[in-house]
Amino acid sequence: MQAKTILLSIAGAIIGFVFGFAVANSINRTELEKLRVEVDSAKTTKMQDEADADLSADEIRSKIAEADRNPDNFAFQKNLGLALYKYGSIKNDPAIISEAARLLERASTLSEKDPEINIGLANAWFDIGYINKDSVALQKARERYKTELVKSPDDAGMITDLGMTYFLEDPPDDIQAVKEFKRALSKDPKNEKALQFIVQSLARQGDKTAAAAYLQKLREAYPSDESIEGLAGQINTSLSKDLK
Repeated sequence: MQAKTILLSIAGAIIGFVFGFAVANSINRTELEKLRVEVDSAKTTKMQDEADADLSADEIRSKIAEADRNPDNFAFQKNLGLALYKYGSIKNDPAIISEAARLLERASTLSEKDPEINIGLANAWFDIGYINKDSVALQKARERYKTELVKSPDDAGMITDLGMTYFLEDPPDDIQAVKEFKRALSKDPKNEKALQFIVQSLARQGDKTAAAAYLQKLREAYPSDESIEGLAGQINTSLSKDLK
């Protein structure tokens, strides 16, 4: 689930959201990506502790209601939508993420070309699609990613996420997924996520030789990657089925 340059400080968004949805000053992409890593990995930091704090349903409803009373307030829709998405993503709560997507869709009608909103929406719909196994949501994410990739064609992370919308839909489109994963790897040959999932897509298609080749690339680039053993098992299982 990259490339965000937003007026809302995510630090202010998450911490401020927990303590009253305060809006902070702008931060640049580097700061955002650094914070994303901290949120994902620094479980013992104060920031993560605060991000993990539970919000009451009343607090969430109150801020959403405020946004609904001010539908033309672009900044409020955008900032609250992005904050809600981040919080819902941390909590793995599709209901909160859905509300975030609704607010971001509204903000999108007010500023159709805002990249932060488009990428935020793509990520929100992606998470909804993944959590709920909702192919329609994945398709919505796909269109947003495609739109932004016209502007950022070398963004390997976003290309990988686009590929994931094909990988996860029901039924999966592994042919298109592999195409996108290969495109991502042409931009970033050591993209860990693209390597992990191209192995799975190829294995599902029965191309064990190619799957094994990409698994070897993953092993060479990330020898401690915890998915390697499972991916090898997936290739071997598929091979065993073919031999029967």
